Amino acid sequence: MWNVRGLWRVSVLAAGMALAWAEAPPEYSARTILADGAKEAAALAPGTIVSVYGYRLGPAAGCTGMAEPRRRETASPLRPRQTPVELAVFPKRLCEVEVRVGGIAAGLLYAQAMQINFQMPQGVGVSGTTEVRIAYKGQFGQGATVPLGSGPHTDSAERVVEAMWAGLKAVKWETPYRRLGGACGPIPVNSNLRAGLDGYAYHCSHSTAEVFGESFYYPAGESDPAALLRRADFWMAEVYPAMSAEV
Repeated sequence: MWNVRGLWRVSVLAAGMALAWAEAPPEYSARTILADGAKEAAALAPGTIVSVYGYRLGPAAGCTGMAEPRRRETASPLRPRQTPVELAVFPKRLCEVEVRVGGIAAGLLYAQAMQINFQMPQGVGVSGTTEVRIAYKGQFGQGATVPLGSGPHTDSAERVVEAMWAGLKAVKWETPYRRLGGACGPIPVNSNLRAGLDGYAYHCSHSTAEVFGESFYYPAGESDPAALLRRADFWMAEVYPAMSAEV
C-alpha cells in the first residue's frame, strides 16, 4: 500500500525523468534526413530544402522562419540553376534551433520538437558526404553523415514550356500511322483510352532531356480504317520536386 512518502518519491522521480528528457540533446539520424517530398534518404545538393524528423529538435510549438524579401543567395557554381525558394535567405537561428552542414550554418524554414525544415548551404559540394548536426538551446546532437549530389533537375519553367511548344509545332496532324520500330506499338486491349478503339489505335513515344512526348494514332472511321494522328501529349521528362514548381 502506497504511503505519502512513497507518493512523494514517485513524484520526484517522475519530475527528474521529465527534466532529464527535456535536457537531452536532439535525436535524429541520417535515415531521418530527407530532401523535401522524398520518402527515403538520398543525396542532398546545394540549396535543397531538407526535412529532418526526430525528437527534441526544437520547441513543442513550431516556429516558422521567414525569408528576407530583398536578399537572395548566390547559387553554387556546382548547381547554378535553382528555384526561387532554394535561393531565398532564411534565418540561421530560429527559436534557439541551429543546423550546421559541414560546419556551415543552414537557413531554417521551420523548427519544432519533431521536425525541422532547412535549406542546404550553397557552400557544400555535390559529391562525397558531409555531416549534419542539430542544436537546440545550445546543445548539439550527434552528427549524421549524409551523401551529397548534384540535386534534382531544375530547368526554368520557360525552357520546359519552349521545349513542349517546339514538340507540338513539329507534330504533323492527320498523318497516316507508320510503324517506327520499338518506340511505337498497339494500344493494349481494355486500356479504355477511347471506347471501342482498344486494339486498333497505336501509340508512339519519344523523349528529350526536358520533355517526354506521346503520339496517338486512331482509326479514321469504320469506312476508312486507316490510322491517323489525332492526339499528341507532352510533359516534363523528369519528375520535378514540389519546391521547384515555377508556374
